[in-house]
Amino acid sequence: GNYIVEEIKFEKTTYILSEPLEIEINKDDYFAAHNKKLHINGFGITKEEAIESFKEEFDFIYRRYNQLVDSLLSEKVIEIKKELNRIVKEVKS
Repeated sequence: GNYIVEEIKFEKTTYILSEPLEIEINKDDYFAAHNKKLHINGFGITKEEAIESFKEEFDFIYRRYNQLVDSLLSEKVIEIKKELNRIVKEVKS
């Protein structure tokens, strides 16, 4: 099934989103939480762990891509960075 979030909390940071974000949940030998558009994945033994892992990855990618200047990034990464910055309305920490 899918999981819809309107904000993403990781540690002390909360990302307030401008629109709901769909996280696709798949179960194989483990759980995978995935958003195709953002190319973000999380994995875990439980669904909750996979979602937590997704949030950690979201936090890492958001910070990392925004630390880097576009000239160092591939076109694909620039697209993801733009999409991330479009859907993140506010960052509270």
